Amino acid sequence: MADLLATAEDLALFVDDSGLDEERATLLLELATGEVQAAAGQRLVLVEDEEIELFGFTDSWLELPQWPVSEVASIAIDDDDPLEAGTDYRRTATSSRLWRRCGWAACWREPSIIAITYTHGYASDDQRLQFARSSTLGIARLALGAPTGPVQSESIDDYRISYAAAVAWAMEQSPYLRKALERTYGQRAGLVRLG
Repeated sequence: MADLLATAEDLALFVDDSGLDEERATLLLELATGEVQAAAGQRLVLVEDEEIELFGFTDSWLELPQWPVSEVASIAIDDDDPLEAGTDYRRTATSSRLWRRCGWAACWREPSIIAITYTHGYASDDQRLQFARSSTLGIARLALGAPTGPVQSESIDDYRISYAAAVAWAMEQSPYLRKALERTYGQRAGLVRLG
């Protein structure tokens, strides 16, 4: 199932339309959630125990691609034994940055493959999701009333319109929304080591 920052019932209440088609509303919300998460530069909805692989280099710092990170379940370098938190590497409670004294590569001349299982994103009841949720509902509401009308997909000769186009149009109606989402949920600048 696709990520959803709001439900069809939320959208029906938001637009004051109790007869809103649930399938249509869910599709709009999936597309609007996608637009919001794209603007944020990452997934916002909680993902538990995601398994990823990253290249590890000799640098002591390793940045996980999604945040906030609530748990790092396991880390292994080049299919070796799992690393122990606090002993083999360090991380603060919510940081997406991992530190390891001897770096993240088993060999100085080539990168290692780091297998990580971690949980990231915000729980559905987390207050920090309210801006993303209201943005999603606003985009979906605008898409419902887009000049092209609430269609799923329509084509006449060379003319084509779809919900995806209506949602993209709705996102562009607020020129500052994309920047506000990026500023609120995007990756923060980190430390850069020189030399």
